[in-house]
Amino acid sequence: MAFNPGLVDTSVFNKVLDYSSQAGKFWNWMVGLLLTTASTTPHNGALTGLYAVVAPADVVVETIFAEDEQLQDDLWKFPDELVKEYLAPIEIPTTTTSTTTNVGNGAEKEE
Repeated sequence: MAFNPGLVDTSVFNKVLDYSSQAGKFWNWMVGLLLTTASTTPHNGALTGLYAVVAPADVVVETIFAEDEQLQDDLWKFPDELVKEYLAPIEIPTTTTSTTTNVGNGAEKEE
């Protein structure tokens, strides 16, 4: 199930905006204007998800897209494709361990 609560007025923007610059102050003003005129409260935003869970079955809209497994797979991979050129490749270091055993004559053998 998927649902969109719309624009919800939360403090998430306070964590991502840089208020120290003039541009940050301008964006803070723009976001504030947008949030005060076009957003809903966190309480009302949560009601969307609650309604989706308890709504009668005849209210829930199913689409042909929900059954298309290729479309689901493409949609799942789409965000990765958008940002892959901006992400650094992740290298997982491989470690090889060697053990040393005594071969009985005082010499050691590395395996």
